[in-house]
Amino acid sequence: MRNIWKRFEIDSTTNYHFVLYQSETGEREYGICPSEQADAVSKESDFAAITEILPVDLVLRGDVFSIADSVRLSNGDYFFLDSDAVWYMKEEWDDLVNERKPIRWRRGIPPKRKLRYSID
Repeated sequence: MRNIWKRFEIDSTTNYHFVLYQSETGEREYGICPSEQADAVSKESDFAAITEILPVDLVLRGDVFSIADSVRLSNGDYFFLDSDAVWYMKEEWDDLVNERKPIRWRRGIPPKRKLRYSID
């Protein structure tokens, strides 16, 4: 289990979303944001996707694999994490698993891993 935010930073009365980011160079990050900041976050240049509201127990545990397994993106799709916790959109994952070429990478470039460690 990876903790990517500090438990003491979490307000258990606040709704949070899991946010996927990807830079122009392919670095993929993720983090959480309170619901009231979701609109602003979705306008950031490196924004990729945002989930539905997270169950508070998953936020408190910081278990990104359980989040990926149980929470859908706002568009209804799932996202996936590999064993190194690098995220993939559904189309990318399908292409990788089914060995389809070319892989439909988001922004046309394969991912590089980078984590966000705190709440923005």
